[in-house]
Amino acid sequence: MHTHTIKRASSKKVLSVFLAAALLITMLLPLPQVAEAAPPAKPTPVDRYSVVDGRVLPAALAGDTSDWVELARSGGYSLIVRKNVLPIGQVVFDTRNISAYNISSVRDLVNNWFKNTLNKSARLRNFTVTSNAVDMKVAGSLGYFANISAGYSTPTGIKASTGDDIAFLLSFSEAAMFCSRQYATTTTTYTTSPALAVKNFVKLTPPGPEVHMKDFWWLRSEGHLAGSTKNACSVGTHATPMTGCVYASSSQAAYPYVRPALWVNSGIFQTWGTINVIGVDADNPDVELYSYTLNEYPEGPYGPIGPNDVRFFLPGVLDPDSDPISGTLLGGDVIDIKYLHTRGTATITVVHYDLWNVWEIDRITESVPAGPYGPIEPWILPDFDPAIVLDGSDPLVGEIDIDEHFYIIFGYGKAVFNVIIKHEIVGEGEFWVDDFERPTGSYGPYIPLDLYGYKGYWDDTSDPPVGECWIVGSTIIIRFLYEPL
Repeated sequence: MHTHTIKRASSKKVLSVFLAAALLITMLLPLPQVAEAAPPAKPTPVDRYSVVDGRVLPAALAGDTSDWVELARSGGYSLIVRKNVLPIGQVVFDTRNISAYNISSVRDLVNNWFKNTLNKSARLRNFTVTSNAVDMKVAGSLGYFANISAGYSTPTGIKASTGDDIAFLLSFSEAAMFCSRQYATTTTTYTTSPALAVKNFVKLTPPGPEVHMKDFWWLRSEGHLAGSTKNACSVGTHATPMTGCVYASSSQAAYPYVRPALWVNSGIFQTWGTINVIGVDADNPDVELYSYTLNEYPEGPYGPIGPNDVRFFLPGVLDPDSDPISGTLLGGDVIDIKYLHTRGTATITVVHYDLWNVWEIDRITESVPAGPYGPIEPWILPDFDPAIVLDGSDPLVGEIDIDEHFYIIFGYGKAVFNVIIKHEIVGEGEFWVDDFERPTGSYGPYIPLDLYGYKGYWDDTSDPPVGECWIVGSTIIIRFLYEPL
């Protein structure tokens, strides 16, 4: 494989002899050691990632001089790797012959590229997030040689447009599972990578001809220790049958290249987002007053997006938990704007009017919620007919807008009976008749007219001239008779 074994096996021999010799020499080397205690190498499923047939992010959208290739997704985030290696040529892992990425010069090169070389306005910076790829407090964050159970970086979701370790190198396991053709299982054996890893590997631009010592790129995981030579993991063609294999390279051998990786918000692959706008009743938040969605809203400035006008409600007030009504929308963003609307008020005055005595019985003025109202019921008053709605009154039921003032006017007529008073000269007949209505209850007393030359008196065969009547609509007939003096 690619340690001293590969160097010794790089002479031009028949391929079968070459591979056999390479494996034999490797087996004759001292027993490989691991720089730090590695967890068991038994493969376990990568269940927190969705390995993908990655999308390609064009350089123009990245704001870089290279396209980027998506390898895997975790939640709403994507692990992407640069399609082209950094244009810094072939570099040693570290001039001090160490293989610990966290103190290596190759880590400094990656950090310097992201902080200082990548354009300050690169679109990538709007989507990059921190991760635990180089978190030394997390066991196995750097990964281990021939181990596909550790070294899987995790995005935090915390935006970071610059800083150390935002960009990083892939680990052994990430390269093996996400973008390679083959990977080592021991110092002398290797196996074919998963189908999606092979697909993603093909999308990457080889740093050099796919021949020994020309197409390698560094990883952040330490390699095995063969003798006294320090080595770190890399991807490259370690022998003709081992194209695109994840293995190890000498830390001071100046032929691997640098291919950084990033965790980014997955929205980076699109140039639009979504804006959702909703208005609700402030007192009953489950009551939706309106909602609409602005689909495929172009990336860039948006807003201000104000509230809708809603009949019967005051202008909306932005919910404290709402997204801003204006700002900058990035690809894939979902902006949720929420307005709270308070129902406005109106005024209704109800007037009760005595039609018999022509005076106002009562007047009640109340503030009411704008919107539907009623029906407003009249009173039931003893000794009065059922109320009627007078001309000029507003409807008893309907809708009233904010700040309107409605008047409901009820008229109450007394319950009445008829009174007929007849005046009759004896022997000559009637000469005068009074016909009128009286409210139920007491009536009278009624007396005869003062008629000159005549004496008037009550005809006791008629209804009495004084008394009570409680029968609505009945008629009392009172007769007065007159005789000459």
